[in-house]
Formats: sequence, structure tokens, C-alpha cells
Amino acid sequence: MNSAPISLGSLLKGLLRPPAYLRPSNIDDSTWRDVVGQGVVRRAMPVRLREGVLTVRVASSAWAQQLSMLREDLCRRLTERGYKVQDIRFSVGPVMPPRRLAGSSIFVPYLRPVPLPPPLERVIALVEDPALRMTLARAASANLAWQRSVTVEPPLRSPLPGLLPPTTGEPPGRGG
Repeated sequence: MNSAPISLGSLLKGLLRPPAYLRPSNIDDSTWRDVVGQGVVRRAMPVRLREGVLTVRVASSAWAQQLSMLREDLCRRLTERGYKVQDIRFSVGPVMPPRRLAGSSIFVPYLRPVPLPPPLERVIALVEDPALRMTLARAASANLAWQRSVTVEPPLRSPLPGLLPPTTGEPPGRGG
């Protein structure tokens, strides 16, 4: 038996690596979200892109069936963003849940606080209870941050309304 010594670091790295079913593919999260939309991103995740075939893990067979009808559109959208996707295969399995606050059943993305506009600051300053005043200020700031993060999309042109956002043919953030 001829085996080379293995470093402790590589051994630990292998142990700490998440299981294969939880490892994401090389398609970044923001691209995937732009391509499929916020509703789908919670129920489907790209797992592997190999030799032009993208494997997507979905939460149920119903999601696999619905997304399989959009296979061509998904391939086109990913190709437009620089990924060479010729086909998509779907597998049912665990999908990483969106990040949640401890003890909360509501999805809460991390957003940076937004400064309150002066008129709102003045109204909140009228609240006498300091703890309530601070809670209101934090809630207002979080709501303003959330409002800035939400984009309103034009009506969908998809075979299955509500599944995919419309596309302009240009990558997000580009254009004039």
C-alpha cells in the first residue's frame, strides 16, 4: 500500500465540507434569482453545471414538472448571462431554505438600515417611551430598506404565469 501523508488541514476541510446535496453549483445566487424569480428561488436551486447540463434540485415533483416546461426559456436566460446551458435536469430533494431569524417562520433577508427621513424622525421623536421609540425607528428603517430592495416587474410573459420574471435580453444593471 503506497499512500502519501495527508495534511491535517485537508482532512478537516473534507470533514467540514457540506454534504453534496447542499453544495451550490457554480451559478451564482443573484444570477439564479434574476433568471427564475424570487418565488422559484425558494423551491429550486442549481446543483451542478457539467458539460452543458444543469442539474437543478427542486422541492417537489410538481416543481420539477412546472420548471421542465420552462426548460428552453431557462437555458436561454442562463446562456444570455454567460453560462453555457444546453439542457436542464431536475431532481427532487432538499433545497436550502432561505435564511431565517432564530425562532421566526418568516423569511427575513439581511438589509442594511436606511436613515429615516427627517419628517419621520420628528414623528417618532414624539413617542414618549424610549424602548417603543427605538423599536419604531428600527422597524421604519427596516421597512424603508425592504422597499428599496423590492423591484416591481412588468406583467409576465411566461407559459406558466407567476414562475419567471420577464426578460429584456440584457443582463441586469446594464443599459442606459
